[in-house]
Amino acid sequence: MMLEHRTTLAPADVLVRAKTFFARRNPLYAAFLEKEGDAFATFRGQGGEELVIGVAPVDGGTVVRAS
Repeated sequence: MMLEHRTTLAPADVLVRAKTFFARRNPLYAAFLEKEGDAFATFRGQGGEELVIGVAPVDGGTVVRAS
């Protein structure tokens, strides 16, 4: 499933917040940073599931896509 959202945050701020959010979850639901770059971060859950977050600047903010 692909989700998309627009925000007024800068792309780098979105990724910092995602890393903080997933690191602070209950250990059963946490996802751990696996790879990152300027425009993406991938996380791995304890059950092997993968979450990918990509960001792209647009007029007035950032488009965030997650899968």
